[in-house]
Amino acid sequence: MTPPRKPKTKPTRRRRSSLRFVLTAGILSLLVVGVIVADGAARSAVSEQISKQVRSSLAVPVGTPVDVSVGGTSVLLQLLSGSLDRVDVGIARVSLGGLTGSAQLTASGIPLDTSKPTALARFVFVTDQTALKTLFSGVPDLSPKTIKIADGKVTLGTEVTLAGFSLPVGIEFRVSANRGQLQLTPASIIINKLSFTAEQLKASAFGSLTDALFVDHTVCIAQLLPEGFTLESVYVSDKTIQLTVSAEDVVLDGKLLSSRGSCPAA
Repeated sequence: MTPPRKPKTKPTRRRRSSLRFVLTAGILSLLVVGVIVADGAARSAVSEQISKQVRSSLAVPVGTPVDVSVGGTSVLLQLLSGSLDRVDVGIARVSLGGLTGSAQLTASGIPLDTSKPTALARFVFVTDQTALKTLFSGVPDLSPKTIKIADGKVTLGTEVTLAGFSLPVGIEFRVSANRGQLQLTPASIIINKLSFTAEQLKASAFGSLTDALFVDHTVCIAQLLPEGFTLESVYVSDKTIQLTVSAEDVVLDGKLLSSRGSCPAA
């Protein structure tokens, strides 16, 4: 007779190890999901708070979209560190001084303590030719009656006196930023729908107007900006003009955003 076979022993240790691994993996997965959910909730809460602050500080009209994006890695980790890496705020329509348009605010190194300075804040403001009349109305000896934006240039319509008669002219300016101010450099003069360069105008019957019309102008816009912000760059597109202004190490609170800079006395 063959001896009876011994019953196989159950691999209890292996099964217990597998069970512990599955339980551990499950718990870790739940923790990861929980952290992600909590981080998403924190990001939404921070975005909502920033949106409220921006609306209040810049007097954004009710119903105007304000889009806030909190960048960087985990918002929870950023909150624990006491500062946010980057925040982007898009405002569909807002007024700065006498100008109205859309704005994009980008800030980096933002402390949670609003009494401490933000490392960098940058505004990109876009406005159209209608609002520019307010901006350029203060240019000495210019007094534009019309303003048109086209082909990367700003054309200001004004009047000059020639032989005792009032003559309508258009001055095409190239617009740039120079030491924090708008720089207007004449590119051509339009008279009776004819365009003249400086050389061409000087050689024409309107030559006496050359020196008076081909003059560079600077425009201070500090009174339209939060105090401490300076003009970085200007970009003229089809029918809009884009102004980029920035400030470093600035306390970015409601008081600052509602403040205005000042221009030196003429």
